Amino acid sequence: MKKYFKFLPFLFLGLCLILNSCSADEVNEEPNIVVKSNSEEPINLNPLKTAVKSLFAYVDQKEDPTNYLNNLTETEATILLQPVIDETLNILPQYGISHSELQEDIALDDSRIASIGIGIIAINVGTAQYEVESADWDKVIECAVAVIGFNARDLITDGIQSGVRMAVKALVKNVAIRVAGGPIGVALTVAEFTFCYNDWSLW
Repeated sequence: MKKYFKFLPFLFLGLCLILNSCSADEVNEEPNIVVKSNSEEPINLNPLKTAVKSLFAYVDQKEDPTNYLNNLTETEATILLQPVIDETLNILPQYGISHSELQEDIALDDSRIASIGIGIIAINVGTAQYEVESADWDKVIECAVAVIGFNARDLITDGIQSGVRMAVKALVKNVAIRVAGGPIGVALTVAEFTFCYNDWSLW
């Protein structure tokens, strides 16, 4: 799958321009984590995961996925992201974030809502992997960095320490403030996440 990562350096360059820190040490630094003891009612992520998997399958079946992604038009990118956006909007109220509250930070038609959806998956899976002492939680972070920034580890750690619902609320703020918008850029980072996720067999 490494052939799909030709555009990764450009994504990281863009992230470095909009995020507060691009330090490799910060990305790799192992946190001192205290796991939240009280459990939360699980939320069904399957519709959101299915939308993301469908995006992966659609891009992966192209004759040259990298070329397809590098030549996306804004209209194509918007159509590609829409199912992920729709499912993210459907699931956010279950985390205590109403659409009216969301609009205080980000418009309901903003393509970056897809980035929030990816972040929700990363936080949930990363937290679950950490709780069963799986090394895969670091792989989840690696995949999420391109979409939600170099503080992906912090957001997943928040999920472990404070609960997923609190972490998702922080995620929305993070995306609104620190992640660049535009459907083409978002589509590229979301696709990057899906290929990384598939490479690690994290589905």
